[in-house]
Amino acid sequence: MKLHSDNPRNLLRISAYDRASVTVAEQRITDSFTLLPDELMPGIEFGDLDSLRWSHMGTLHGRELEVLILGTGARQRFPNRALMAELASRRIGLEVMDSPAACRTYNILAAEGRRVAAVILLGSRWV
Repeated sequence: MKLHSDNPRNLLRISAYDRASVTVAEQRITDSFTLLPDELMPGIEFGDLDSLRWSHMGTLHGRELEVLILGTGARQRFPNRALMAELASRRIGLEVMDSPAACRTYNILAAEGRRVAAVILLGSRWV
């Protein structure tokens, strides 16, 4: 699906997505990635959703985030409680949804000027 809207602040936005890829700043991405309004960080390495930890998201450490959007592929899957507890202790909200919904939600929150990050899981195991 292609997404279109004005982008007066030149934020990094998701312009298209499908089952296998996401397009950010005219770059087609086919592997999991992290996105902030001002930075695209390809790759996030971890075993499975149960093993995902805050430590895997080192590129987000030290940033003042309000909310982290976790796009879990073709369907919504919740991470382990340890990750949820870690984010809560840091006062970072966690929104978990399928990746298409995560793409749309990220764009809305970024356009509102929120301190948002998205971790979008892509690849064959997230279909």
